[in-house]
Amino acid sequence: MIKLTEIIVARPVAAIMIMSAIIVFGAMALTSMPQELTPDMEMPMLVISAVYPRAGAKDVETEVSKLIEDAVGTLSGVRTVTSHSSENISLVIIQYEYGIDLKRAYTDARERIDGIVNDLPDEAHTPVVMEINMNAMPSMALSVTSETNENLLHFVEREVVPEFEKLSSVSSVDVSGGQEDYVRVELKEEMLREYGLNINLIIGALAGINFSAPLGKADFGDLGLAVRIETKYETIDALNSIPLTLRSGDTIRLSDVADIYIATMDAQSISRYNSSENITISIQKPQNVSADRVSAHVMREIGLITAAHPDITFIVINDDSIQIASSINSVAQTLVLAILISMLVLFLFLGDIRACLIVGSAMPISLLATFIMMDLMGYTLNIVSMSGLVIGVGMMVDNSIVVIDSCFKARTVKKTFTEAAIEGTKFVMLSILAVTLTTVVVFLPIASIKGIAGQMFAPLGFSIIFALAASLFSAMTLVPLFFVQFKPVERKKSLVLKFFKKVENGYAKLLSKVLRKKKTVVAVTLAFMALSIYLISFLNFEMMPSTDDGVIRISLETRPGLKLERVDDILIELEKMVSVHPDVERYSLTSGSGNILFGGGGSIITAYLDKNRNMQTSEVIEQWRLETRYMLDVDINISPVSQADMMGASGGGFEIVLRSDCLEKIKEAVDLVEEVMNNHPDIIRVSSGIDRTSPQAEIVMDTLMAAALNVSPQMVTGAIFTALNGSSASDIRINDRNYSIRVEYPRGRYQSL
Repeated sequence: MIKLTEIIVARPVAAIMIMSAIIVFGAMALTSMPQELTPDMEMPMLVISAVYPRAGAKDVETEVSKLIEDAVGTLSGVRTVTSHSSENISLVIIQYEYGIDLKRAYTDARERIDGIVNDLPDEAHTPVVMEINMNAMPSMALSVTSETNENLLHFVEREVVPEFEKLSSVSSVDVSGGQEDYVRVELKEEMLREYGLNINLIIGALAGINFSAPLGKADFGDLGLAVRIETKYETIDALNSIPLTLRSGDTIRLSDVADIYIATMDAQSISRYNSSENITISIQKPQNVSADRVSAHVMREIGLITAAHPDITFIVINDDSIQIASSINSVAQTLVLAILISMLVLFLFLGDIRACLIVGSAMPISLLATFIMMDLMGYTLNIVSMSGLVIGVGMMVDNSIVVIDSCFKARTVKKTFTEAAIEGTKFVMLSILAVTLTTVVVFLPIASIKGIAGQMFAPLGFSIIFALAASLFSAMTLVPLFFVQFKPVERKKSLVLKFFKKVENGYAKLLSKVLRKKKTVVAVTLAFMALSIYLISFLNFEMMPSTDDGVIRISLETRPGLKLERVDDILIELEKMVSVHPDVERYSLTSGSGNILFGGGGSIITAYLDKNRNMQTSEVIEQWRLETRYMLDVDINISPVSQADMMGASGGGFEIVLRSDCLEKIKEAVDLVEEVMNNHPDIIRVSSGIDRTSPQAEIVMDTLMAAALNVSPQMVTGAIFTALNGSSASDIRINDRNYSIRVEYPRGRYQSL
């Protein structure tokens, strides 16, 4: 390896070219590497979700969840299968052994699900198989408002969402809030009875209003024309004039038995920003796209939309790229500060600015070379990999310091700078190589850890290993080259050296005394080691340290069957609690929409604290937990929001899992556990998921009477369902806008038992 040093010293131009290439490619790698908060992690888990409309939790469990569990439970590599059955939704979570090929596991699970689709109830939707991604939470959240646009939801779904979905950096867009307009055909029951009509006849008449069919071809002079038949209704007046034929043969208009007008559907989701009604747009990115790229593309698109529609206002509720950039910049500042402090310390010891710059130059070159290798490995720029570089900064200069000190010593024997550079490097070559390899061996196990910890900390280990390898190369090449070119002079009479000379003499005296009492030294050493091992038992263990990002999520699940009005009252009460807190800068609310894995379908209030807050995030959380502990009809979970906390770094609660083959025994055990926990003074709130089913009214059909009236159970079911919910009959396009046509009874007519 000494030949490499000789070649570099003899050919400085070639060395400068190599160094320039490292700088250029290192800068390119640094700017092209995706920025994320944490490394990409592949969880060995699959989630299978299925929707079974209007089904209770028990029906979902027996008719959907059990079938899915049986189908996937025998797949190879499966560790556990867990199911959660609630109203309308089945959620089955498959956890695999680490190291499994997740793409192959996804294909196998998909094939098993396809094999049982025909066994599921007819009303159940086809199950969806999803991979769990740590970056699956929305990358951006936007608030959309308008003072002039009356139907903002239609504008967002037609003009905004398609533009966002066209972006290559966006994988999905979810919309919360707003109410959809539709054409309501409200029946007049008295007139229906008078004319001998019923709701099914009205639905049938509306179902055929839009008709189009090809009839073939016909000649028209020298042309052959395609012939079609088509009926089209495009106004409310046209719907009013739809003819209905009575049994007597007479004809009436639809307006004689129904009122037709454009109405607003009941809200399916709630969205508010700082207690004001809005529409929330959640944007999710693909795993291989950085958050800053998503943010740049979306903000550019927002600028185009607002330029074309000045009445539309966009507010960025959350942008992960800002937090990621802030975290990475903080680590980068620490890295730069570490380099500057290292060079200052070098100057104090070496006493020569040229020698200081020679050693200091090894750090940026080593860092840029490290970025090149990290980019080739496919790593992202995140706080873990950057932290590895911060740790490696001090190690980067070790080899260079040893080499330049050896060169100084070789120079004292009246050799030229070239001879001193080569001889000095040769003298310590094996030493710095052994030290570097020893350190690499220490961090190599970290880089080769398996499982989720390996995915998290492998970039840390490899970044340090790459930095050490680069620093070894710099010490063997750049340091001797610069030593020859800049000709530094060693200063031996600085104040720092005089001070450490005294320290060295004092240490020598202490060492001479200690060596006379070997047994005492060994005993004290063993005592300290035993004490250290004992103190380990008092440490808390977690995957990642908790971070105070100033974001709090309040997730709540109301009592099953609770009316929307009461749910909204609870949400308003929580919003007031959040809004009056002096450290809250802004907050948003979404309810009844979103990804089921991250709170979708429930209600979530996200509070963003002021950067200059007086209380820590954990203190605010504890305060709110105390304020909400006695709230009725709702289970509330208040937690910090960060990827570290998603991985189990946050405290504040724990979960007890009870297992049994008998549901009744589990219910009894749950009651006992809840009673014990509720009586514990340190426990604020206790909730369980054993019986989260809505109260229901059951209709018992008189089969003999039904048979006498020639009515089947299916007919009764359809009639009651239509009376309660109405029925979608058709669609109509009015003024270039599509509306659903629904036939319904007057509001409140059949909504009460």
